Amino acid sequence: MSDDKKNSKIGLWEWVKAISTLAIVGVFSYKVYLTPINLTVDFPTLLSLLLALFSVALAALFYFKATETSNTFYDNTYNFTKDIAQLLVKIESGFGERLRNLDEGYTSMRDSLQHYGSKPNDDVEETKKKIETEKVKWIKWFKKETKLLPSSLKDLICRKKKNQK
Repeated sequence: MSDDKKNSKIGLWEWVKAISTLAIVGVFSYKVYLTPINLTVDFPTLLSLLLALFSVALAALFYFKATETSNTFYDNTYNFTKDIAQLLVKIESGFGERLRNLDEGYTSMRDSLQHYGSKPNDDVEETKKKIETEKVKWIKWFKKETKLLPSSLKDLICRKKKNQK
């Protein structure tokens, strides 16, 4: 129900605005109709009017051309900036990798110089121990396999003799 009241108030307000607008336009039109108008156009007035219109047209032409040129300039500037940014990223990535390699080299040199003259690294000792244990395991395996080897050789020789007969 409140919506109906709002709609009726809005509808009433629209009618008031329309009637008042028509009244103002009607009064203005009546006053213009009653006013005597004497248009006398002499040559200097006509010439100044034509020059004014020409200058407005020329200003509009300059405005539109300047806008077009400005847009082209900003487009070219944007494309140039984008291309330079991509090029700098490529250069930076290559330079960054080389810089990282140099940094790794300097780090290894610094580490070796800092540990120069001190006892061997624990990793080196651990690796030597692993090598020794693997060596012992391999020797055990080799001895085991060589013990089995003569019996298998005997079997091969016996088979060969049987095949020859």
